[in-house]
Amino acid sequence: WLKGRNSKVEENVVTGGSNGISLESVTNSEIVANTVRDTSVGLDLGGAMTNTIRNNILISNKRGIVLSRALNNTIYNNAVIAGPETWMNVEADAWCVGTACPNTWNISRTPGTNISGGRYLGGNCWSDYMGADANGDGLGDTPYGIYDVYGNPSPVNVDNLPIIAGAYSYLGIDPFFVDAGRVTFSGGKYILPLDLTIRN
Repeated sequence: WLKGRNSKVEENVVTGGSNGISLESVTNSEIVANTVRDTSVGLDLGGAMTNTIRNNILISNKRGIVLSRALNNTIYNNAVIAGPETWMNVEADAWCVGTACPNTWNISRTPGTNISGGRYLGGNCWSDYMGADANGDGLGDTPYGIYDVYGNPSPVNVDNLPIIAGAYSYLGIDPFFVDAGRVTFSGGKYILPLDLTIRN
């Protein structure tokens, strides 16, 4: 739980409990490279404003990210991975489904290694994103929308460049979803052991 301004929350691992990381009215802060798993809410943005939230992994939380009167935050290059008890990867309240709480969910397509290991930075990696990637750049061709619990979309909360989970079409590897139970954090890096078979 954090309340204040000009702070940095970095490289924490949170497992279990109610809220993994709660930003109550936090402003001008950075939330970077944290792992939150098996909580009721992975990242709670209650009144949070003008923060940068990047490089975090949210795994098997009942709700990955909750927006509640949060605005002008930049949220990109995070992985939100659903588990068997996940209700929603991201949920907006009535304010944020309207136009009162705009947030930025992606940066411009930029060369660099993203949270899924792809070649470009853009938005976030959502395990329930089902869009196509026609040009094979590892970023989805259709936006990922943010909704409330009733299925109402937010016109000002949209990830326009969602990251395809593990999609390396230029290597001939089919897209796959990360098994949350196999992700570990060690030496400042997230590790996922893989068994690959490469065919010509």
